[in-house]
Amino acid sequence: MRYLIQIATVLVGVLIITILLFNTQLLQLDEDIDANEMPQIDTKQEMKEPKMTFDDSVFSLMKKTASEIKEILGEPIRIDLTPYTYKWWIYENDDVYLQIGVLNDRVETIFATGKNVDSSPIKIGESYETLKKQFPLKNKVTYQKGISSYTFILSDDELKTHPLIKLENDLFVQCYIDTFTNKVSSLRIITGDLLTLQRFYEMEYRGVLPEQPELTDEEWREVEKSMEKQIFALTNVYRDIHGVPLVKWDEATSEVAYLHSKDMHEKQYFSHESLDGRGLKERLESKNIHYLAAGENIAALHSDAPAVMEGWLNSEGHRETLLNEQYNYLGVGVHRLYYTQNFLLKHE
Repeated sequence: MRYLIQIATVLVGVLIITILLFNTQLLQLDEDIDANEMPQIDTKQEMKEPKMTFDDSVFSLMKKTASEIKEILGEPIRIDLTPYTYKWWIYENDDVYLQIGVLNDRVETIFATGKNVDSSPIKIGESYETLKKQFPLKNKVTYQKGISSYTFILSDDELKTHPLIKLENDLFVQCYIDTFTNKVSSLRIITGDLLTLQRFYEMEYRGVLPEQPELTDEEWREVEKSMEKQIFALTNVYRDIHGVPLVKWDEATSEVAYLHSKDMHEKQYFSHESLDGRGLKERLESKNIHYLAAGENIAALHSDAPAVMEGWLNSEGHRETLLNEQYNYLGVGVHRLYYTQNFLLKHE
């Protein structure tokens, strides 16, 4: 929802951001499951291992060139398109997960999480109370660029779940807080320009509002597939952090999830139940997917995969599904900014 007011030659405006989350679980006892009937599984866990041996904080990677990042971290396991002009360089191993945002050959944003990430001066895993002692957490954070000024307005809930800290005029960090443990779960380091472009918070501005690029359908599908992979990887990162067995990728279930996300976007509704009355059970049955138990997380209008994952982690019902140790398979489907996770318990 956008409100724009033109006064003389100065543009003044307010942007209000809305996000949606929903969760459901179901149990289906299927006594006649035959392992030979199951679809082939691509676990997506056979990935090239990056160097990941640098000793400095991830903050030191900001503004590095692409070639410098390769020297430090090695080749990324892949490079993902985003809707926000930059590309994510993906690095992950057992203890470190990094998304390095590269724009015009420079690192402009970083998302970091994992058991063994050096993110000094803000440490992943430190308490919210410690964070508040280190940095003033404010409901209003400003950014100035030339004659343009921007004020990011955080609600009290946002201040508790993903406060925004201004380190320099053009350098900010979002601290995602796990409100169930009251600890820092992940960090997003970001420049002021990308912060105004990606629009995580309500924003008042005077001057020029950066326009988000328009993507073709083909570009959107590339973005969607990238976010599906990121959500799958981050699901296992968070399950590992919390001592829960990892899940495997299920291609057929991912198709079910994608079709539900697409249906919600195209028909403009947000529910586990499709407008034709079908729920998760019926959608899985339509693809002949056998399972013992299933759970679904959905979300809409989060700006990207890390944001939606942290949203699910901080919602009790979604968290229970996300960290449910009985599930061993996962399908993920993203269409535009509509997200669906379908977890399954299946015979191995």
